[in-house]
Amino acid sequence: MLVDDEPPARRSLRQLLAAHDDIEVVAEAASVGQALALMAEVAPHVLFLDVELLDGRGFDVIRAAEHRPELRPLHIVFVTGYSRYAIEAFDVEAMDFLLKPVEPDRLTLTLDRLRRRIGPAPVPDEPAPARARSAPERLLVTLSGQSLYLPLDAIISVLAEGDYSRITIGSGQSYLICRLLGQFAAELPSPPFLRLSRSVIVNIGSIARVVWRDGGRARLHFNDTAPSLELGRAGTRRLRQLSATHAGLGEAPTLHMG
Repeated sequence: MLVDDEPPARRSLRQLLAAHDDIEVVAEAASVGQALALMAEVAPHVLFLDVELLDGRGFDVIRAAEHRPELRPLHIVFVTGYSRYAIEAFDVEAMDFLLKPVEPDRLTLTLDRLRRRIGPAPVPDEPAPARARSAPERLLVTLSGQSLYLPLDAIISVLAEGDYSRITIGSGQSYLICRLLGQFAAELPSPPFLRLSRSVIVNIGSIARVVWRDGGRARLHFNDTAPSLELGRAGTRRLRQLSATHAGLGEAPTLHMG
């Protein structure tokens, strides 16, 4: 998760992180308040944290999280333009301290350290069990100053488009929402919503047919009005794993090969 009050700085760091396939930015915040709210929502493993924020300092995030263990990320990496904060950063047990502008090689070194401490992320062969809390029936999104309540069973897919996510419903209509895909992955019930890749979430119950294509790809077909969806190699591998054990997907349909 990235916490920085300067959008260009967040964008630059996100682009550097995108070069590493095993790293996913699940949320971004510009203030202490936003950071704490999103940490509770997405539970990040790592916090890339600026010092000077809109409503305080990055150290305020850490102090607030100390009183709420569920908010505490596993590791903290400070990213700032001021070297004078280094001693204070390590006093709060930061894993690393990066100076802006962040150099790609220096970031790679930091990520290697994180990998050694955290270990590889497990890739499950089956979808995660449903959340213990009762799943919502509608998804609340904000679009052009309006609040929309989208029925979950109407949503067929959520796709990442840069800093935005595109939600497509069964009628074929889509909505471009200013939220990262990782935030939707944390909010949508699984199953039926399954994240097939870093950029694709699909309602498995909406799939009518799967066409397996050459080159390790696949195309998902839904109903007559919704557009089909092309999957890349990573998404197709995940889908093949799920189709081999689709009995565990509850109401998911039989996947036809064509």
